[in-house]
Amino acid sequence: MYEQKHVEQALSLFREQLSLNPSDNQGARAMALECLFRLKKWQEAFDLTMRYPDDMLCETLYGRALALFVLDDRRLAKMALDAAAERRPLVRAELLKEKHRRPRRSSPLGVALGSSEEAYEYWQRYGRFWKKAPGALEWLRSAAKDAQTPE
Repeated sequence: MYEQKHVEQALSLFREQLSLNPSDNQGARAMALECLFRLKKWQEAFDLTMRYPDDMLCETLYGRALALFVLDDRRLAKMALDAAAERRPLVRAELLKEKHRRPRRSSPLGVALGSSEEAYEYWQRYGRFWKKAPGALEWLRSAAKDAQTPE
């Protein structure tokens, strides 16, 4: 059901799931964001991320930055990107890599927040949206360089 031809239907299910469980301890918001990105519904994607302003999921953090970038709000996009990179720096690094290698599983219990595994999995699912958004990876690269430059 989650294939391209069924994205609208999947999104409808994720929306319903989020309405029934607004705190979303199941991670439906991440899957809804992926659907919204596939459908190029950038404003709705941004709005969804704002329902979880203090979220720690990299999908929400970096999704907010990407949506704002595509919506051409560079000031807020930069603020969102800085917040995302502060909380999940490995994701930014993974997005900017030329070659991606799956890291070894560090825990049998799943993917740890903030781990290289999380960064790789984010790149696998969302990297294509960064690549397809004109100028997004260049902007990300520039922001990473600016963050390394001492003021």
